[in-house]
Amino acid sequence: MVDEAGLIAEFYEAAFDASRFPGALRRLAEFTESVGGVLLLWDKYAAEPALLTNGGHMGADASDAYRRHYAQIDPYRPLVEVLAPNRWVRCNDFFDDAYVAKSAFYNEYLGPRGTRYMASARIVADAQFDAFVGIHRGRTEEPFAPAVIERVARIGRHLGRAVEVYLEVTRTGLGRTTAAAMPEQLTTPAVLVDVGARVLFANPAAEALLARETTLGIRYGRLSAVRGGDERQLASLIGVAVTTGAGGTMVIHRSAEQAPLEVLVTPAGPVSTLYNLAPTTAALVLLRDRMVAATAGLGLRERFGLTNSEAALAQGLLDGKRLTDIAAGRRVSIETVRTQLRSLFKKTGTARQVDLLRVLLTPPDSNERG
Repeated sequence: MVDEAGLIAEFYEAAFDASRFPGALRRLAEFTESVGGVLLLWDKYAAEPALLTNGGHMGADASDAYRRHYAQIDPYRPLVEVLAPNRWVRCNDFFDDAYVAKSAFYNEYLGPRGTRYMASARIVADAQFDAFVGIHRGRTEEPFAPAVIERVARIGRHLGRAVEVYLEVTRTGLGRTTAAAMPEQLTTPAVLVDVGARVLFANPAAEALLARETTLGIRYGRLSAVRGGDERQLASLIGVAVTTGAGGTMVIHRSAEQAPLEVLVTPAGPVSTLYNLAPTTAALVLLRDRMVAATAGLGLRERFGLTNSEAALAQGLLDGKRLTDIAAGRRVSIETVRTQLRSLFKKTGTARQVDLLRVLLTPPDSNERG
């Protein structure tokens, strides 16, 4: 028999190292005389599974299959999510053999993966996430007896607390990643996203801006532009930043009375998220009203000791222009502009164009404080 204290300890260890959740679920299966255990983190903002993992008994494709299709026809989760936390129930309390025989969820998803009987509880009810833990038995086994349900309910609140710690630790880490990526501009609206533009973290400044913005917002858990062209360009910049490590900028035009919105996308490297057991590569999206950016760009020569040509190049970059466009507009060679760019790097203490833009977009008082 698996020791209760040891099992609880394994879940707490997994809270700090998500790769240990499958092992903890295997131990939960032993504790409840099951074929396997499963942990589902349901994203209520996106109305889809965020994290789904099991002890290995359901096969490598189980999580992807559930996300793609079977989450939408799962008859069991909607019943459990309305119950009080740590209220354990059995699927056979709701679904008899006649129902199971006609259910696509059972016959196409659970059955081929060796599962017939389930017992589950919602162990966390978070503002964004519901967390469910379940245990499974096969077709040839007996349904879960009340004694087993009592046993798992006894430790359910501990499992819930461990998952809450996982949420807290991961969110804190994402906030630190965002802050570390922009140490000189903590008040700049910043959103950390994955390759699919799913929002991993947004600082308070970003939340405030996006709450009132009409051209860009968080929809179903993802950073999304209203206009199709802006949406495609944003998705492309995020994809490039995540897959190649290169940053980029774009401009989102708003109403005639409003200045455009500057968007800077830069790679953030691999981070631990609430959506994967292993770290995944992310991108940092910085937002600024162009009117603010223009104000920040005033006095560039004085701020950084720039020549007139270097200041003109800096302002061109702030306006979202490419080096070739700046060279053509000023009727100088691209080699001349690149030489001036290298001088800008040196005077601003940067080495890449994306980092240069970060510094140029930072208000003067922020630079002085840094």
